[in-house]
Amino acid sequence: MNDDRPHPDDSQEYDQEECQGDGFTTVPSPSQAIGGGPRHTRELAKAKLAAQRAVQRVEKDGTNPHHKYAYATSEAIVTEGRRVLLENGLLLERDGWNVHPTESKPDWVDIGFKVSHPASGEYERHLINFPIIVGNGRPADKGLAAALTTATSYFITGLLLIPRGDEEIDKRDDTGYQPQPQRRSAPPPPSTPSSNQTPEKDQTISERKVAILRGMTKDEAALCAHFKVERVEDLTNSQFVTALSLMEKRKNENADDQVPNE
Repeated sequence: MNDDRPHPDDSQEYDQEECQGDGFTTVPSPSQAIGGGPRHTRELAKAKLAAQRAVQRVEKDGTNPHHKYAYATSEAIVTEGRRVLLENGLLLERDGWNVHPTESKPDWVDIGFKVSHPASGEYERHLINFPIIVGNGRPADKGLAAALTTATSYFITGLLLIPRGDEEIDKRDDTGYQPQPQRRSAPPPPSTPSSNQTPEKDQTISERKVAILRGMTKDEAALCAHFKVERVEDLTNSQFVTALSLMEKRKNENADDQVPNE
């Protein structure tokens, strides 16, 4: 891996809108433990459990100027994560990174993280990969800096299960809400697609989405078998969304299985 670099400025982070394209949201691959530490990490597990109990909700302190929605910045997530990690005797280090160029953009970067419990000498290493998004006003170097910053906040959020500042709809006070009357207008005539035009939801996924799926799954053959296709490239846009949901569900189930008993 390349030597680690200074932490990029937080202004280079992605917000939720920055990670979107072609109708999907980029999801980093689940963290993979890659070993390298002591076989038994009981004290490390105890410290992580205490840190998860102590972590506080992170409020949404950033606003997307284009779509007008709020989101929690990487700086806010890292600040809260660092506080509870240090208070519980834990050390988190970014353990280097390595860029993987691809013919079908985006490129990906593998990022290593090391979680240590200095008092016991126990530690564990994790590896995640994240897309490098390049676009207007964001050349490759800034795209890489943004990927490193955002991936770090994603890893800390997953490590500590940091609550987000989302308001639950069933607890929101809507007693003063007055719906505005809407004028009814005649519905537009149904459009008839041409014979050579395929509805968006039935089109096969783009090369970018293929790269996303291949970066997230370890068993491409099982993924294709689940959707009864020969190749990942044969998946439709609707199947792509379903695949992301299934992978996220399995990631959460694996995270639940790793919570140690007291």
